[in-house]
Amino acid sequence: MASQDFSVNMREIFKNISNSMRAELEITRSAIPHSGEKGQINEEVFRNFLSKYLPKSLDISTGFVIDTNGGISRQLDIIISDAAKTPIFFENGKSNKKIRVIPVECVYAIIEVKTKLTKQEIDSCIVNMESVKKLEKKAYVLPPRSIRINILQYGKEWDICPVNYYVFAYEADNLQVLRDYLLEKVKEKDLPVHLRVDTICVLNEGLITNWLPKISKFESLPEEGSDLIVISTEDALLLFYLITSRHFFQTYLPCIMPVHYAPFIPLEISFPKEK
Repeated sequence: MASQDFSVNMREIFKNISNSMRAELEITRSAIPHSGEKGQINEEVFRNFLSKYLPKSLDISTGFVIDTNGGISRQLDIIISDAAKTPIFFENGKSNKKIRVIPVECVYAIIEVKTKLTKQEIDSCIVNMESVKKLEKKAYVLPPRSIRINILQYGKEWDICPVNYYVFAYEADNLQVLRDYLLEKVKEKDLPVHLRVDTICVLNEGLITNWLPKISKFESLPEEGSDLIVISTEDALLLFYLITSRHFFQTYLPCIMPVHYAPFIPLEISFPKEK
């Protein structure tokens, strides 16, 4: 029997996915007048894409993230968390439209979805980003040092994955103008590299991402000395998938300790009297 030649053209596959997303956007615009409902549908389309193409070890939801200090994020479009180890403190909804409240320790990344990205929307993204990246990951226990796995992100090693923050937009104003505005905001707030908007993807247009001059490569996460650059390409979705999913494939979560959230519960404890 003659052997068959199977080949996979990832670029063509993702081009078709991008075209499908674009078509969904146009259908939604024609059918639904309310901007809020349009935004929810666009979010759902992108969540469906992530659910299909990211590892099944990851969970895709929307909602809020909390920490043991009593902090809570703003409502987040897409929360990427550990599918096996995440304790869920609240859940409502079905499938990948579930609204959840989950601990920050189990969160790997946040993706905000915008129909059209503007300077004003970047301001909104920065507020949302700060609300989640300022949360502290403390409710976990590390294994013995001999078997410990450290995560390399933002140019340094971490005991537990920091939260990555990305933006996906169907359309945008001029990418160079938006890049300059985002860089202006980073300098204005004097944000360390791990507390920034990491990468922006605009469908069929390109990315605002990071260039590492020491090794001459671009990377979804910034590092000390990296530059914020614009990459113009109609294959933006594929490029975004490739440079961000690299981090999702190396995710690792130490032992989570939900009991550390117990101080939020009012308790009245009585001990046995000594005889």
